[in-house]
Amino acid sequence: MPSHVIERKVKGGKLFRLRLIDVDDRRSVQLTGDFSLEPEEGIEILESCLSECLYISDKGEAERRLSLAIIGSHLQIFGFEAIDIIDALWEVRP
Repeated sequence: MPSHVIERKVKGGKLFRLRLIDVDDRRSVQLTGDFSLEPEEGIEILESCLSECLYISDKGEAERRLSLAIIGSHLQIFGFEAIDIIDALWEVRP
């Protein structure tokens, strides 16, 4: 199960890591770091959305979908913005 890690420190000093994991010809994303997320269970929503964003060709659309997932699920992220994650993801997407 090969993986690739993207580590990013954003304005304000918060760190996040995206681990891209390849399983059965499909890539998924795991998100970790020193940021805060409320509710904590929302990490699964973010990871699912980010995994889907890997297969979107338009960066603006990927950011829109992630922002909608955050707003629609009433998530509060302290430490970075949706665009920070999408920028990092866009560097290594297939």
